[in-house]
Amino acid sequence: MTRVAIALAIALALSLLANGAQLYRAGGAGARSDAAMQAARDAGAIAALHGRLDVVNGVARAADTDNVALLADLATLVERGRERVTEFRTVERALPPMPGNCGPGAARVEAFNRLSGATP
Repeated sequence: MTRVAIALAIALALSLLANGAQLYRAGGAGARSDAAMQAARDAGAIAALHGRLDVVNGVARAADTDNVALLADLATLVERGRERVTEFRTVERALPPMPGNCGPGAARVEAFNRLSGATP
């Protein structure tokens, strides 16, 4: 009877050991599966971030190009404005001085209209 009890105790111990090993493997497989799933999500997120980064870089490069073009246009406009002011002052200096109690004369108004492109 003791041999049977010892044999049953050994069988029970082996069974518990096998069940523990299977439980460990099942838990490890789940963790590996979760880790693989998280890695796939991270890879997708990283790919999406790389895509966004490419878009942002493209916008920044386009903005740099546009800013250079806009600054060149602005410099051209400033130069044209300076030329017009110089031309107006030249025409104004050539005119006779106005009396102190008089408004702008017709010649000054015509000079301004010519520079501004207005038609009288």
